[in-house]
Amino acid sequence: MPADRYSVFWSQRLLEEYYQLLHPFWNDHIPVQFILPSHHKPNRIAGISTLAGGVLLIISGFTQTTPAYALTILLHSIFLHIRMPLFTAIYAENYHKTRMGKLFAAGILLSLATGLGSNIISGALLEKDLEYFRWIYAVAGVLVIFSGLLLLKIPFESKTVPIKSSPLKNLGLLIKYPLFGRVSLSWFMLGFANLWTIPLRTVYLVESERGLGLSPLVVLIILGVIPSTVRFICNNFWGRIFDKVNFLPIRMINSLLVGAGIFIFFLTENLALIILGQIIMNIGFAASPYLWNLWVTKVAPPGESQAFMSVHTFLCGVRGILGPFIGFAFIQSFSMRTAGTLSLGIIIFSVSLLIPLLKENI
Repeated sequence: MPADRYSVFWSQRLLEEYYQLLHPFWNDHIPVQFILPSHHKPNRIAGISTLAGGVLLIISGFTQTTPAYALTILLHSIFLHIRMPLFTAIYAENYHKTRMGKLFAAGILLSLATGLGSNIISGALLEKDLEYFRWIYAVAGVLVIFSGLLLLKIPFESKTVPIKSSPLKNLGLLIKYPLFGRVSLSWFMLGFANLWTIPLRTVYLVESERGLGLSPLVVLIILGVIPSTVRFICNNFWGRIFDKVNFLPIRMINSLLVGAGIFIFFLTENLALIILGQIIMNIGFAASPYLWNLWVTKVAPPGESQAFMSVHTFLCGVRGILGPFIGFAFIQSFSMRTAGTLSLGIIIFSVSLLIPLLKENI
């Protein structure tokens, strides 16, 4: 891949976070509503969006200029990201509430396994020749298109909630449903405490001036291999727990594990303790796919999962944008250890917000 294209990935990630901010303004049918009538089902809209994303991914691999590549890969990411609130509605429609976590776990497990395998194969090909990225994108694009075709075949019989007259009404759900608002605030704080440390973890491991100055291979193992392995091992456990235990206790345990892991990670220069921090952190993160994607099904009225999820996604976009900037500004004046300690404090406070809600049966 041409060197100047690497910078595209960083700007792409940031733009994706900005894009999440717009979810409430598209309500339940997002930009595709301008192409399709509002009565179309979420699976159809998600399928068409996925097909478009697959085609764009293939095109991006064969572009010859950086601007063309940046545009197509960004549009690809946008078409895949705008589906997120729709998936929640699809899960709620097709997965029974008592088995939702178990069924969702099967998909996550398959995703982790294929993701790990594809990373190994792609890495080996790129090691031989960076230009192989074009064919990697082509194969991935075909698989995304196939995924879109499968989405079109998923049954969806429930009536969708009509698009509201004002896009800002979705944000009003935070006030209309106090339980949803309070959990969202707690989630926002947890997400911020995690996201602002993500780039700091890389800096801490890579840079000798502000961290450990480890080799790229060791950094890859700590930040890539260990998290994937831990999440793969813990995946089924969290899926079964999600079906059997109320949401809030799981959410609190998940938060405390993440906070403890972040704190230990930045606490020391001892490599064994840093790895221990990563393991603890990712035991908690292994529950995130269930909690992040499915939790609104516990609080949203029938047919409104998409609207609730759009607000949740919006708040994720806000914290995703603010986090890295604040993180890098913070370490200009404070140590990495202070950043880890502060993150743990924020997470403990976010958990405390949920304690009064434990009486709720969600």
